[in-house]
Amino acid sequence: MSGAVSVVPVHEHVRRAAGRRPDAVALVSERRMTYAELDARSNAFARALWRHCVERGDRIALWLPKSNAAVVAIYGALKAGCAYVPLDPAQPSGRAGSILGDAEPTVLVTDTAHFGQLTSRGLPESLVVVVLVDARGPSLEGGIPVVPFDAFAGGSTRPLADAARAD
Repeated sequence: MSGAVSVVPVHEHVRRAAGRRPDAVALVSERRMTYAELDARSNAFARALWRHCVERGDRIALWLPKSNAAVVAIYGALKAGCAYVPLDPAQPSGRAGSILGDAEPTVLVTDTAHFGQLTSRGLPESLVVVVLVDARGPSLEGGIPVVPFDAFAGGSTRPLADAARAD
């Protein structure tokens, strides 16, 4: 058997599913999300990462419970060419802080409870933005912008192949 093996990134499967069955349910968490919604929201998240000067290969840390926002952030990070660093929401803040220090993420996606635990210990110098899934408005913490998830991922939902990277 000498056939070529096709490797398809996981985020490409979501895009394909959105094209074939856009109204099919992709996620059931705090609310149902279709493949079309997941694809569009993760496209917007990827664009937001690029707007914040995140580059291919950068790390995006996720310290939040399983949710639609977590899945959107994972797929958005992958679409932007980034790696994601999942942090167990049940782990102690000291352990999370140590992992963040070692991973040197450029973006942290979390909730206000976990973020409050980190700010008392100090944030990694590598961060360029913090995205809070339950924040009401933007703020600044130690010179780092803190942005609500919906505002961060609320940009253009056009397919990434149709848009310039400079979007």
